[in-house]
Amino acid sequence: VFLCFIINTSFVPSFLRLVLFIFILLFGISFEFIYLPLCFKSYKVIITEQSITIKKGFLFKFITIMPINRISVVKCIATPITMFLKMKTIVLKTPSSTVFIPAIDELAVKRLKERIVNG
Repeated sequence: VFLCFIINTSFVPSFLRLVLFIFILLFGISFEFIYLPLCFKSYKVIITEQSITIKKGFLFKFITIMPINRISVVKCIATPITMFLKMKTIVLKTPSSTVFIPAIDELAVKRLKERIVNG
């Protein structure tokens, strides 16, 4: 809506509208093809006997460590798009926090659930 307002207004010169449109287009393309793949590559899930460690972040790094014996709920979420791609999101809940692990293939989801449930 904001972009349409800027491009359609008559008080902005046409050259400036063209430059603004190209800038927004290039920003969107760079976000889609550069930033998002780097974010997905920087997402790691490490499962040990005692805990699940989730490392994520491209510009800002975040590390979450969840002890397996403290996990109270393991939930799988699938939207129509992720079902088509045969992927799911896992939700891990402890009494003090909730962690989402997005876009994991179904086989890895089953193995992770079995490992958490069986200890």
